[in-house]
Amino acid sequence: MMPPTEPTEPPTGGVAPNPNDILVLGENRWLTIQGQVISDQFGDPVRLRPATLDFWESAALRGTGKPLSDLFAGLNLDVDRRIRELEMLERLKFDAEKSYATEPNDKQAGQQLRRIKERIDKLKTDLVIDLRRGGLDLDD
Repeated sequence: MMPPTEPTEPPTGGVAPNPNDILVLGENRWLTIQGQVISDQFGDPVRLRPATLDFWESAALRGTGKPLSDLFAGLNLDVDRRIRELEMLERLKFDAEKSYATEPNDKQAGQQLRRIKERIDKLKTDLVIDLRRGGLDLDD
């Protein structure tokens, strides 16, 4: 199987990795950009970064049907809870952005959108910290 020659667009925003990138899962396992878990290092190993979290989460769900947190070796349930909360907040953010776009003078909608974005940023930061504590060496 030949990997694509150009970076793929992320399905939900964020930064797309290069076509040959494979995400380090631990215990000699990697996730391809197509969402397949492989046991041989076939590609360029990369670590999870906040900017690529959305892409890798989507790839994991698309390829395995499992959330990314289920694929990492040795993670605890708190990480899984945070990823679920991130998914929920991303949906809320989408709805809030639509609402704010139709009513740009609605101060309450603007404040709600700002709070959602702040919570998403905090959860992503906390998630990276927890993954490092779990033994994964992540890029900054």
